[in-house]
Amino acid sequence: RIANDRGGEEVLARLREFHVNTEFLQIDSSAQARTGMSVILNVPGQDRTVLVNRGVSHLINFDEINWDRLRLAKWMYIGAFGSRNNDEFERLS
Repeated sequence: RIANDRGGEEVLARLREFHVNTEFLQIDSSAQARTGMSVILNVPGQDRTVLVNRGVSHLINFDEINWDRLRLAKWMYIGAFGSRNNDEFERLS
């Protein structure tokens, strides 16, 4: 899930650039919505640190997913996201 903001536009543009099917991508158009982002701090010789703001990813609406269509996918990637309801994760298995 992305927001209808500059970050979301960048994500969508990159996915389209690489011909990634975006039919399941949910876009949050509310004024306060922000696309999540991560900053990776990579200091040579030390551990990496990742700072994460999940943005609207925790608002994925599982009821909007066409599960029959999704089952036809050859593969899919699910990144880290939060959920308001842990029971929703059961639907992914």
